[in-house]
Amino acid sequence: QAFCSDLASYPEKSPNPYDFIIGRNIFTGPDREASFNAVFSLLEPGGKGVFAQIIPKYSSRVSDIVKGKLDKDELETLLECESVLYSDSENNIMNWDEETLSEAAISAGFTPVCRLRTFSEKRYITGRDIENWFNMENSASYGYSLRSRPQLAEKVRNLLLMTAGEGITWKSVWAVIELKKNQERD
Repeated sequence: QAFCSDLASYPEKSPNPYDFIIGRNIFTGPDREASFNAVFSLLEPGGKGVFAQIIPKYSSRVSDIVKGKLDKDELETLLECESVLYSDSENNIMNWDEETLSEAAISAGFTPVCRLRTFSEKRYITGRDIENWFNMENSASYGYSLRSRPQLAEKVRNLLLMTAGEGITWKSVWAVIELKKNQERD
């Protein structure tokens, strides 16, 4: 049986558990632990799962696209901004890695094995990408992080707009995490 849905819509305890589940990017978001708990509830005892999860922290960043077009001070400021964005404890979208995934899996009752895979692809930056990266209402965005440097934010945004439509090499790092469900929890 196959299903494709939001894990939050499933009951806490599945009446018909699965022996194997495959998924992609289901642990992205503010409550990774809830996603692992949902997978736990869907698997029969000893059940397994394999999931591919992109790790933004290790993947390409805006600075990779514009670094040759900024002066030394501007690039340094942008790199500092990225460092804050990708390490901010409140930013559950970008602040985690394979260790965080493994810890959440163990906490949910799994034995995890996690491996990293790096892929490169030709990607086209879209206006929507740029809007998301520079959304001033999102504290996990470049625009918000660079709010004290509006000229730099505007310059980076314009440089990205100039690359829209041009293909760039984009690196994505994925965690492939294998899960084995331990015994039922109390």
